[in-house]
Amino acid sequence: MKPGTGTIISISMTPSGNLLQERVPQTPFLIRVGLNIVHFLNQWRTSRYGVTYDYVFMTPGAEDLQRLAVWVEEGKIKPVVGRIVSFDDIESVRDACNEVYEGKGSIGKMVIEIVPERS
Repeated sequence: MKPGTGTIISISMTPSGNLLQERVPQTPFLIRVGLNIVHFLNQWRTSRYGVTYDYVFMTPGAEDLQRLAVWVEEGKIKPVVGRIVSFDDIESVRDACNEVYEGKGSIGKMVIEIVPERS
């Protein structure tokens, strides 16, 4: 991301303590404080580059995936894709999975394309 161009939205990092407390009211105070510190540090680190950071609390299921799909279609979010491999090329799939497993993948998610993209 270029400096000053947008917002990083995470669905896989840790949420802020306040956001977690909204979902789980009995969250212990010290855990909330610790999560708030981590959240603050993430916001501070991204602010140095003129980018904002936030977390979206998502649950596994069709409703949240549909919400993400709408945001992508509307251009509100842009998924970061590092590598796309075709399911038909099993050797490429194996290599890409090994990269992820060994922690050698690049920035972005690895996508296994089941149905070829239509042009």
